[in-house]
Amino acid sequence: MMQIALTGKLAKALGMKPPATNENINPLFTWTANWTKVWANRRTEDLLVLVNNATRFTVAIYQVKRKDLNKIEEKVQHAIRNTLLEYNLNLEMVDEYLRLAGEIEYTKNSSRHASA
Repeated sequence: MMQIALTGKLAKALGMKPPATNENINPLFTWTANWTKVWANRRTEDLLVLVNNATRFTVAIYQVKRKDLNKIEEKVQHAIRNTLLEYNLNLEMVDEYLRLAGEIEYTKNSSRHASA
Protein backbone atom coordinates (compact mmCIF):
# COMPACT_ATOMS: atom_id res chain seq x y z
CA MET A 1 0.00 0.00 0.00
CA MET A 2 1.29 3.49 -0.88
CA GLN A 3 0.73 5.80 2.04
CA ILE A 4 0.47 9.54 1.42
CA ALA A 5 0.54 11.79 4.47
CA LEU A 6 -1.47 14.92 3.81
CA THR A 7 -0.65 18.30 5.29
CA GLY A 8 -3.53 19.96 7.13
CA LYS A 9 -4.20 22.40 4.29
CA LEU A 10 -4.35 19.64 1.67
CA ALA A 11 -6.53 17.39 3.84
CA LYS A 12 -8.94 20.28 4.39
CA ALA A 13 -9.06 21.06 0.65
CA LEU A 14 -9.84 17.40 -0.05
CA GLY A 15 -12.52 17.39 2.65
CA MET A 16 -10.80 14.55 4.52
CA LYS A 17 -10.00 13.73 8.11
CA PRO A 18 -7.31 11.14 7.44
CA PRO A 19 -6.31 8.58 10.07
CA ALA A 20 -2.92 8.52 11.81
CA THR A 21 0.11 7.27 9.91
CA ASN A 22 0.71 3.51 9.87
CA GLU A 23 4.32 3.15 11.02
CA ASN A 24 4.52 -0.47 9.80
CA ILE A 25 4.61 0.45 6.10
CA ASN A 26 8.00 0.45 4.39
CA PRO A 27 9.14 4.12 4.21
CA LEU A 28 9.99 3.60 0.54
CA PHE A 29 6.25 3.45 -0.12
CA THR A 30 5.35 6.46 2.02
CA TRP A 31 5.13 10.02 0.77
CA THR A 32 4.23 13.38 2.26
CA ALA A 33 2.05 15.69 0.15
CA ASN A 34 1.76 19.46 0.44
CA TRP A 35 -0.30 21.88 -1.63
CA THR A 36 1.25 25.31 -1.99
CA LYS A 37 1.62 28.36 -4.21
CA VAL A 38 4.30 28.66 -6.86
CA TRP A 39 4.29 32.45 -6.74
CA ALA A 40 3.70 34.59 -3.67
CA ASN A 41 1.53 37.05 -5.62
CA ARG A 42 -1.05 34.38 -6.56
CA ARG A 43 -4.18 33.97 -4.50
CA THR A 44 -4.61 30.22 -4.68
CA GLU A 45 -2.47 27.12 -4.34
CA ASP A 46 -1.44 25.43 -7.57
CA LEU A 47 1.54 23.19 -6.80
CA LEU A 48 1.36 19.73 -5.28
CA VAL A 49 4.69 18.61 -3.82
CA LEU A 50 5.32 14.97 -2.91
CA VAL A 51 8.37 13.95 -0.87
CA ASN A 52 9.33 10.32 -0.40
CA ASN A 53 9.91 9.66 3.30
CA ALA A 54 12.77 7.19 2.77
CA THR A 55 14.77 8.95 0.07
CA ARG A 56 13.56 12.58 0.15
CA PHE A 57 13.00 12.21 -3.61
CA THR A 58 10.68 15.02 -4.65
CA VAL A 59 7.92 15.05 -7.25
CA ALA A 60 6.21 18.32 -8.15
CA ILE A 61 2.87 18.53 -9.92
CA TYR A 62 2.13 21.95 -11.39
CA GLN A 63 -1.24 23.50 -12.16
CA VAL A 64 -3.22 21.62 -9.52
CA LYS A 65 -6.23 23.80 -8.80
CA ARG A 66 -8.92 23.01 -6.24
CA LYS A 67 -11.18 21.63 -9.01
CA ASP A 68 -8.39 19.17 -9.97
CA LEU A 69 -8.14 17.66 -6.49
CA ASN A 70 -10.91 15.16 -7.25
CA LYS A 71 -8.44 13.38 -9.58
CA ILE A 72 -5.53 13.49 -7.14
CA GLU A 73 -4.82 9.74 -7.02
CA GLU A 74 -4.45 9.51 -10.78
CA LYS A 75 -2.28 12.65 -10.86
CA VAL A 76 -0.02 11.37 -8.06
CA GLN A 77 0.58 7.96 -9.63
CA HIS A 78 1.23 9.44 -13.08
CA ALA A 79 3.56 12.09 -11.67
CA ILE A 80 5.62 9.60 -9.66
CA ARG A 81 5.87 7.25 -12.64
CA ASN A 82 6.76 9.98 -15.14
CA THR A 83 9.32 11.59 -12.84
CA LEU A 84 11.09 8.30 -12.17
CA LEU A 85 11.15 7.58 -15.91
CA GLU A 86 12.57 11.06 -16.62
CA TYR A 87 15.48 10.11 -14.35
CA ASN A 88 16.10 7.24 -16.79
CA LEU A 89 15.13 4.51 -14.37
CA ASN A 90 14.28 1.18 -15.94
CA LEU A 91 10.62 1.00 -17.05
CA GLU A 92 10.12 -2.46 -15.55
CA MET A 93 11.63 -1.31 -12.25
CA VAL A 94 9.32 1.72 -12.09
CA ASP A 95 6.26 -0.37 -12.90
CA GLU A 96 7.28 -2.94 -10.27
CA TYR A 97 7.69 -0.18 -7.65
CA LEU A 98 4.16 1.08 -8.39
CA ARG A 99 2.79 -2.47 -8.33
CA LEU A 100 4.41 -3.18 -4.96
CA ALA A 101 3.23 0.19 -3.62
CA GLY A 102 -0.35 -0.73 -4.43
CA GLU A 103 -3.35 1.49 -3.83
CA ILE A 104 -3.04 4.91 -2.25
CA GLU A 105 -4.08 5.38 1.36
CA TYR A 106 -4.19 8.88 2.82
CA THR A 107 -3.02 9.55 6.34
CA LYS A 108 -2.48 12.53 8.58
CA ASN A 109 0.95 14.12 8.30
CA SER A 110 3.05 13.48 11.38
CA SER A 111 6.43 14.73 10.16
CA ARG A 112 7.12 18.41 9.67
CA HIS A 113 10.54 17.58 8.20
CA ALA A 114 9.13 16.03 5.05
CA SER A 115 6.51 18.71 4.49
CA ALA A 116 8.94 21.57 5.07
